Amino acid sequence: MKSGGDMNVLVVSHEGMASGLVKAVRMIIGPQEQLFWLELTEEGGYCLLLLN
Repeated sequence: MKSGGDMNVLVVSHEGMASGLVKAVRMIIGPQEQLFWLELTEEGGYCLLLLN
C-alpha cells in the first residue's frame, strides 16, 4: 500500500470495536502486514487500531 508515503492511523474507541475496525480496514485496503490493533479489557475501556 505504500504509494509515495507512509500512512499512520490510530483509532481509539470503546471495547469491542477494534476487531470490527480491523475487518473493515482490510476490506477497503486489503491485507496489511503493518496493521496493528489492541483490544483492552472492560477495565481499560478502550481499543487501539494502528495502521503504520
